[in-house]
Amino acid sequence: LILVGFIQFFFFQIGQLTEAFDIAEQPELLLDKKQKFAYDKLCIATGGAPKVSCKHPLVISIRDTETVDRLRSGIKDAKRVLVIGNGGIATEIVLFQSSHISAKVAIFYRYELKNVEIIWAIRHSSISATFFDEGAAEFFKPMLLHGHSQPQPSNKTASKRYQITVDSDKETGITGCALGPEWASAADISGALNDRQVHVIYGVEMKRLLPPEEASCHCISGSEPGIDSSSNNWPLYVELSNEQVIGCDLLIEATGVHPNSDLWARDCPVLKLAQDDGIIVNDHMMTSVPDVYACGDVCTAGWPWAKHWIQVIFLGRFNGEGVEKPWRILMRITKDLEYVKLILTDGRIQGAVLVGETDLEEVIENLILNQIDVSQVEEGLLDPDIEIADYFD
Repeated sequence: LILVGFIQFFFFQIGQLTEAFDIAEQPELLLDKKQKFAYDKLCIATGGAPKVSCKHPLVISIRDTETVDRLRSGIKDAKRVLVIGNGGIATEIVLFQSSHISAKVAIFYRYELKNVEIIWAIRHSSISATFFDEGAAEFFKPMLLHGHSQPQPSNKTASKRYQITVDSDKETGITGCALGPEWASAADISGALNDRQVHVIYGVEMKRLLPPEEASCHCISGSEPGIDSSSNNWPLYVELSNEQVIGCDLLIEATGVHPNSDLWARDCPVLKLAQDDGIIVNDHMMTSVPDVYACGDVCTAGWPWAKHWIQVIFLGRFNGEGVEKPWRILMRITKDLEYVKLILTDGRIQGAVLVGETDLEEVIENLILNQIDVSQVEEGLLDPDIEIADYFD
């Protein structure tokens, strides 16, 4: 078995890149040092490259340890950073990083960017739309500036419960980006200020970079509340899709990744690609080429997704996408403590969002997987004074 990444073989052929891929006569790879390797089975794991709209010394796309080091170095003297994107990387940079320890799962939040003014430009109507619905996003918004507090529950803390019935379709768009968790857990990424400020601009995308001389001809706009537009002496200017011009010291692009499939498709026309240019694999991770497999960011799932496959639940069902109408929403919100949202149809839970120490994870997961009818206990399902696990023992 040969595993091709940056390229690392079973017998540790390290530091070489694949230049050609041939299956016409004998399956083999051609490396950059003109070495050829025949194979019986091949697994492609060349990952994805960040989507970059422009190349500039002050524009950084986070993807690997090298770019994290570049960010850490470039931000030392920065006073303002513009972050473009609303997926996993942007969320970890701006909002928080979570760490899970012990069997009970304790969650700690800390900022990745410190001592710097952050302007977060997103194309959605709520932060971290890849991972959270709008309600959960509102729950997290106070943490942008004040961090995650650890208030102690008390009898005076009131939980609000809601029930909503949805009968009609609502058009939504779900996008996502890929990167491993805790990518900068060891990095001290601090700017030149004494504290941090965060401003969010909703419903915009990056339009173009402006050179300083051209930016001076524009009205340098700081129309967003809290953004200081008094200084016009920034090394980098960015025009957003709403015509607003933002000056900054550094631009972080976090708009997703593109599968590194070009090499393989170029040399092998029978290798099928998905619309996102990912290599199509079946449920055994096999590609359209015999004895060739793919995994990670370079591939795209080509099999019919199970109704409750984790990717469907995580990226869609908290907003009800794909759930038969009508469906109902049950919610419980305790300020600064927890946010609970359940999606039900025909009395059965189809998806959930659980934020905080809810102690509902296991029972909700089982109710989703087993599709148990909860219509008889629906009214008390999210009552904080009722242990719902007792219903289903």
